[in-house]
Amino acid sequence: MLKAATVVSLLSCAATCALWVRSVHWDDRALRDRVWAAGGVTWERHLTLVSAWQRMGVGWHEAWTTPAGSRRSRPAGDGGARWKRESRPAERPWLDLPNVRGWGPVRWVQQTRIRPGRDERRTYAVSVSHWLPAALFAVGPAWAAWGWRASRRRGVSAGCVCAACGYDLRATPERCPECGAAGGVAAAGAERGAAGRDGAEVHS
Repeated sequence: MLKAATVVSLLSCAATCALWVRSVHWDDRALRDRVWAAGGVTWERHLTLVSAWQRMGVGWHEAWTTPAGSRRSRPAGDGGARWKRESRPAERPWLDLPNVRGWGPVRWVQQTRIRPGRDERRTYAVSVSHWLPAALFAVGPAWAAWGWRASRRRGVSAGCVCAACGYDLRATPERCPECGAAGGVAAAGAERGAAGRDGAEVHS
């Protein structure tokens, strides 16, 4: 389970870094739209995932419009999920909007516009710099690599693994069956382990 989590974390880190590089020149968006009409009022809901301007984020927009407030009619229906790629726009997503708040790499915005009897629009969005999720995803693989190196060093010092390839030498301490190392490499680890055991017996 831990290995699977490490692999997933590593793949997520790689995907985030790839989006980070693409965001320098491209605007990637995953969209989900739905529009329906009821009682002469048009309702809209839009979910957007964006990667652009070295930032990634999610936005939610909902609105209702009466015929008096509608400039153009939109066909009702479920737009489904789709992906869109464009050249990087001049406007930074959710950064150039008014009322943007945040700290450090995190930014969020909440906007509400109400025109009585005409329409009402609400927008909620949050975005982060790509490096933040990339760094968080990299913690798991880095910790696993450090733990593997530490366990290998402990095994070599105890004569349990080959210093050349890391193969388990508990069954064949004289020669490594994996890489063939003997005497100077594999046996040296075994000798260190034996010396440690002899020293422990003397002190006891």
